[in-house]
Amino acid sequence: MSIVETDYKNGRICQAFPDRSNLFPTPIFGPREFTVKTNKLVACDNQYILYSAFSSAATRLSPLKDTAVPANIICTTDGHVVWESPAPPGKYVFGLNKQQYKGRPVLTWWEGHIVNDTCGDGSLVIADNNYGVIKTVRLDYPAMTSLHEFKITDAGHALFIVMTMKTVNASLLGGSCSEEIYSPTAIVYDLNRDRVLFEWHADEHTDLSESFQGFGDGVSDPYHMNSLDIDRGNRLLISLRAMSSVFCVDIRSGREEWRVGGKNPTVKMDRDAAICFQHDARFTAEHNVIRVFNNNSDHRSTNDYSEIKWLAIDKDAHRARLVKKLVHPDGLISGFLGNATEHPDGTMFGSWGSAGHIYALNGDGQVEYDAHLPIGPYRAYLDTWLGQPEAGPQVRFDRNQLVATWNGATGVREWRLLVGQSPHALAPFATETWRGYQQTFGVPSHAVWCAVEAIGAGGVVCVSNTLEIPR
Repeated sequence: MSIVETDYKNGRICQAFPDRSNLFPTPIFGPREFTVKTNKLVACDNQYILYSAFSSAATRLSPLKDTAVPANIICTTDGHVVWESPAPPGKYVFGLNKQQYKGRPVLTWWEGHIVNDTCGDGSLVIADNNYGVIKTVRLDYPAMTSLHEFKITDAGHALFIVMTMKTVNASLLGGSCSEEIYSPTAIVYDLNRDRVLFEWHADEHTDLSESFQGFGDGVSDPYHMNSLDIDRGNRLLISLRAMSSVFCVDIRSGREEWRVGGKNPTVKMDRDAAICFQHDARFTAEHNVIRVFNNNSDHRSTNDYSEIKWLAIDKDAHRARLVKKLVHPDGLISGFLGNATEHPDGTMFGSWGSAGHIYALNGDGQVEYDAHLPIGPYRAYLDTWLGQPEAGPQVRFDRNQLVATWNGATGVREWRLLVGQSPHALAPFATETWRGYQQTFGVPSHAVWCAVEAIGAGGVVCVSNTLEIPR
């Protein structure tokens, strides 16, 4: 079975996209890659951490570059993996998240090729709770669908970024007279009618001299658009990391309402409100207050600790003031990557980027959750998820042990091994606490047939296939 994606302009088939609803990978991710230091989070049924592992530029710069496999991960707060979906060979996955599409919960991510350390060209993927791909989106060549953002709005629109390669004269800025750059465009896209509703081209609203990114070998990224958000007033929030700027644009008129940070702000920041090489700029529930994950570093130079900042924007007074900020108590610095999502109780959850931490901070900045990873993800989310793989548990033998796998099933509490002399007369033999989507059992010598039950809170969830034990 394949899912096809279509060209947004012409409605023609671009490529086939594989259906992964029955993917049962060999585990690549284990406890050594996820060390929980603090966990004070209140337990909640079917609440999990979602992120894409080993998919950032940091992977290609690390000792793990030859062994790390990019993968989408859903795991418990203890680090036990519920669902693991490796990227296809030669590709990466990025930004796994749970969102709503057509009134139902879905998983979304970007998948494709990394062009350089800051850009990618791929597809935006939507999958259902069976883990089957139900829709993909990408714009036609030469626009490259960027890895940095994929947000689905309540109106059924998608916010994402496309990149095009352009040649510019950067000779006065330390580059060449024919410098190749990546130029980003913010896109508002109708997912139901498959058409672009709004475009905002960074090079039409900024000057290259505003960039803090130097020019050098290869194609430069002087803008680095890395997040988009929209409010109920149809205002688009756009983050340009390489210019340390955030823009607010009215998508009905295309008019820029204000910009903060960078070299040419229309709203001046108080000194303690300054932002630098930020990620994840978001509107908040409070009118005219935005929140950013302020890296304070471009991984080459650092101003201060990375922080989460809330900024009140008064465009009439041309002032941005600091409402609140949180720093990680360990004084973490993320040179790139990072996000912050606010939960109803005021807890902030996300990735502390290249510092290699997934975190939760309460409203006072105290650590509620802290897990260390060898390479931090671009973003991380804490959300409820009910996964229902189309196939039930699978069992096989490996080196005289029975291996049970049920990749993507949520709500499993225990594994139970059944054995017997006949496939129709199996009895319970051993029970193991669920610690991930794969479990290994030793099989007794007297058994001829076996199977495994996955046990949930209400009893048996599902029974595996029955196997004759090889002797």
